[in-house]
Amino acid sequence: MQQINLYQQQFKPKKVIFPAKQMLLLALISVVLLIVFSILLSQKLQHRTVSLDDQTQQIKELSQQQVSLQSQISTRVLNPILVAELKNIQQQQQDNQSLLKHLSNRSFGNRAGFSSILTTLSEHRIDNAWLSQFSLLQGGEFITLYGSALTSELVPQYIDNLATSDYFHGKNFSVFKLEQPEDTTIYNFQLHAYNAEKEVAP
Repeated sequence: MQQINLYQQQFKPKKVIFPAKQMLLLALISVVLLIVFSILLSQKLQHRTVSLDDQTQQIKELSQQQVSLQSQISTRVLNPILVAELKNIQQQQQDNQSLLKHLSNRSFGNRAGFSSILTTLSEHRIDNAWLSQFSLLQGGEFITLYGSALTSELVPQYIDNLATSDYFHGKNFSVFKLEQPEDTTIYNFQLHAYNAEKEVAP
């Protein structure tokens, strides 16, 4: 039987000692990564500020349109189409102010999601239909939209328009409520949007 002496020098664990240059290089890499991370975070914060500034500017523009339409109404016979357009702009202004306030009061982590859907809803509007509010559940898996339209036919058109966006791609839509209040020609609707593999949230 052959015996092996495990205490010989060749079987002892070797200690790895990094040269000073390698230690300095590792330290420099850590500093560079920290700087890059700081720059990326700064860019995200700057983008958030720009988004709020854009919403503020949009509110100012809607206010100017509102004043102009009110001036036209006061100097001529009331036109139902003009009155409906004024109400539409007033509703949009209220929506934007409400959303802007909501964005300003939320943490940075949630702002990105709200900013994304806000941009999508703004870019995929249709005439004579508008939103009054929306809500996100389970991190955006379920979305509920509340709004109004001058005719019921505009609701499916609005859904088809939203479905072409990247944000709502792959989501299913369902009309939870469509009703016309008494003494008005406006239809109020409530929509659900959810991922195809999910069920509608209660």
